[in-house]
Amino acid sequence: MERKQADQTREQIQSRAGRRIRRYFGLYLFLGILAVGASHRASADLWISKLYAVGLPDGASELAEILRVAESLEGRPYLYGGSDEDGFDCSGFTYYVYGRAGYRIPRTVREQFHGLVSIDQPRPGDLVFFAIEPENKAGDDDSGLFELMGAWAGSATHVGIYMGGDRFIHAPRTGGKVRIESLETPYWKDRLRGSRTVIVPELADSDFAEE
Repeated sequence: MERKQADQTREQIQSRAGRRIRRYFGLYLFLGILAVGASHRASADLWISKLYAVGLPDGASELAEILRVAESLEGRPYLYGGSDEDGFDCSGFTYYVYGRAGYRIPRTVREQFHGLVSIDQPRPGDLVFFAIEPENKAGDDDSGLFELMGAWAGSATHVGIYMGGDRFIHAPRTGGKVRIESLETPYWKDRLRGSRTVIVPELADSDFAEE
């Protein structure tokens, strides 16, 4: 009887130990997957940024061309999903302007925000991004559920082109037209999330060139 009880006790201990090992193994496996995922995401962002970045000794004239094209479209109507002169949504406007100026950029706000090179201070011609709350239609996004989730997470759901002097040009919302506004307006100032560029004069000396 005592031997049988001892065997049962040993089996219970082994069973508990096995469950504990499986639990911790699952936890470590999960943490490992998260770490690898974060590493791959960082590498992917770097690769995407490298794909769209253009190294130029002086990008002033190229940025000026972007501004010229953007200003020529002032007054064009907002059109959800639009990316030509019949009408634009916000990222369709930036996509079209950059394309006319000779630069390939992603189509959606989310892709532009995460795929282009981040900069601290925008130059005239660079992109500026905002987070617009889902319940507020002042900056209709064009990327559906991902963009709405981005607003809650503090990412970007709206984009325009910086013009200098704290002004930017964008396609604002349904019923609106491409227009110039001030970044100092409280509404936009509070929702600004950052700037991106494709013109990187120091590219030859950056990490991109070391790969």
